[in-house]
Amino acid sequence: MDIRNYQSTDAIEIARLFDEFQDYFVTLDPLHRLRRLPGYGAYMLQQTLEDVARREGVFYVAVEQDVVAGFAVGLITRSSPGELLGLIPSSRGIITELYVSPPYRRQGIGTKLMRETEQYFIRQGCDAVRVSVFVPNQMAHSLYLKLGYRDRDIEMIKPI
Repeated sequence: MDIRNYQSTDAIEIARLFDEFQDYFVTLDPLHRLRRLPGYGAYMLQQTLEDVARREGVFYVAVEQDVVAGFAVGLITRSSPGELLGLIPSSRGIITELYVSPPYRRQGIGTKLMRETEQYFIRQGCDAVRVSVFVPNQMAHSLYLKLGYRDRDIEMIKPI
């Protein structure tokens, strides 16, 4: 299994994985507020590429025997002058996307993608890494805990 930077030749497969990723979230959503319409994956890929370019980001792809098995996206946030009023100065890495296609799960690919992204953040001078997890996604939450992440924030929703 190889971890490498995203290449434009990955676009079709990554768009398909974004679709697959959203479909997975739709099945997990207890409030049934998520959906995936045609064009979702291509749109998310374009948005992600723009975010990576704008925010000192990285887009890693896991390849297993010439098949794109998963991906991770990390962005960097640096403290703004206003934030410094309430935060210790820092540069934080944010993992915005981590997805491994079902046939490739439980093979260590997610861990390798996370570790590679963390190493990128270290090289960029970050002192912390944040990742959000959809509460019903217990598999991802377990992975993050295993990798040393701790619960910090809880976002809640109430349909009205």
